[in-house]
Amino acid sequence: MKKRIFSTFLLFLMIVCYSIKVYDINANAIKVETLDFEMNENVKIENDFFYNSNEDMNGYLVCVNESELVDADELMRRYKINENDIYSSQYILVNMSFKNEFNNNKSSGINLNEYLFQQSSFVRCADRELFYQINDFNSMLFTLSEKYSVDFVLPFGLDSEYIDINKIKKSDSYIVISLFPHKKEIKLNIS
Repeated sequence: MKKRIFSTFLLFLMIVCYSIKVYDINANAIKVETLDFEMNENVKIENDFFYNSNEDMNGYLVCVNESELVDADELMRRYKINENDIYSSQYILVNMSFKNEFNNNKSSGINLNEYLFQQSSFVRCADRELFYQINDFNSMLFTLSEKYSVDFVLPFGLDSEYIDINKIKKSDSYIVISLFPHKKEIKLNIS
């Protein structure tokens, strides 16, 4: 009987210690502030980054000029893309401008592989192969000289069998341009 009481007490003590540790970890976790911006607003990236604090995007401005939902047929027609290169039934096309105001670091810049299309229930990365074809550019990583700017269209594939396209049209959608120490996102007006 004493062994059973002792075992129960030991189990209870372990649960309490574990709960205190979980609380302590959560209480001291890094809290990321989310900053929302609107389309056609020049957003300064500053010292924010995605996954590595060595990313040096300070001095760059990002602006979403336009966003639209198109079906695969429209995408193929508009950009003369082969049907074999299409993997989704619908696409969000986001026209973005990037400008380097004062960054003279030639070894780092913008990595569009990390930019995300986000809604409340899912996240999508840009379709790299379509990006190359639409923009006639062979990399999603680039550095701009000071005072230079460039526009790109980022395509995000959506499969209508898994994603409710009507929800895309009605819900808030964002392009995430940094994650730490601030999550910066630009709200899209999808036409």
